[in-house]
Parts: sequence; structure tokens; C-alpha cells
Amino acid sequence: MQPLFRRIVAAALSDSLGVPVIVDAKPGAGGNIASEFVSRATPDGYTIILLTGDHAVSAALYRKLRFHPVDSFDFISLVGTFPFVVATRADGPIASLADVIATARQQPGKLSFISVGFGSTQQLTGELLALSTGGKLTHVPYRGGMQPLVDVLAGQMRRSLWPIDRLVIFYFEPLRPARYSTIGPTSSAATGAL
Repeated sequence: MQPLFRRIVAAALSDSLGVPVIVDAKPGAGGNIASEFVSRATPDGYTIILLTGDHAVSAALYRKLRFHPVDSFDFISLVGTFPFVVATRADGPIASLADVIATARQQPGKLSFISVGFGSTQQLTGELLALSTGGKLTHVPYRGGMQPLVDVLAGQMRRSLWPIDRLVIFYFEPLRPARYSTIGPTSSAATGAL
């Protein structure tokens, strides 16, 4: 849902500055392609990037990046923060976080979680959930995009969790009662989106 969020921010910037703001998506490699592109752009203030948690993850995961995760950028502003929301099939066996923990402990590896790829913040969220609860979850990586949600909604991933961002919840709200349920946020505080 980052494309939607980028377009919302771009529209607000365009309105505020009185000039067109163009979104030029550079997907791939966990955001590293876009980060490298922007790090090499002329530093004239006309090329900006909306960095996510994946940028920080890349700095920790990759020994050699073609840019420096901090020094190659002038950070302007925090646009927002949001927790992930753990979701699953509405007709599946998991209905609460307590169910997740019990299944992960009693049936190690039987419950999977989906991410948009290795090293993504979604994978780290799932791994942290398993580690902090003493259970074992199986990671099912995808190659980005919305395919994880499609597979959850289609029933291909019936015993799976999906750490998704709140924008996905708003976008797919009409499907929620029949197709998927939200178990809870990954933050320590409750969120009004659920």
C-alpha cells in the first residue's frame, strides 16, 4: 500500500507548494533501488524519497550498499508512523493473538506468516512475534506486492498470518467480515483502525 500512501503525500505536497509533484516508483530490492537512485540524484531539492522501515533494515542486512543509508540523505521530516496489523482468514482456526501463541508453541512450525520478502519489516515482525512468545512460525516469503493478500483472501493460505499495514485494512474494509479478520496491532498501544 506504499504506492497509495506516496500518492497521498505527493498530492498534499503539490497543493502546499503549488507545483506538480510526480511519483516515480522504483520498486525492488526492499527499496534499495529507489534509495540508490535518489542518493545519486543531483542534490537540488527536486528529488525526494519516502523512506520506510525497510531502509533501516537494509542498513543492517546488507554489507555493501551502493549508498550510505544515513550520509547519502538529508532527512527532512517524519511523515508518520503506523503499526502492522496481524490478519488471517475469517474462517480459519486462528481468532486471537492467544490462538497464535498457543498454536506456535503447541504445534511448532504449523502456523505460517506471510511477508513481502526476505529481510522485509514484515518478516522481522513475524520473527519477533515468534521469538517473543517462545513459539515457532514458518516464514512464507513473497516477492513483494499484493499477492500475499490475494492468497489469504482466496483461501490458499488458511493457516497463515499476515502482518499488514493499516492502509491495507482501510482499503479492503468491505471484504473484512466475510474474508479476513484482524487479530491485533503489533504495537504496544491499541489502534483505532481495528
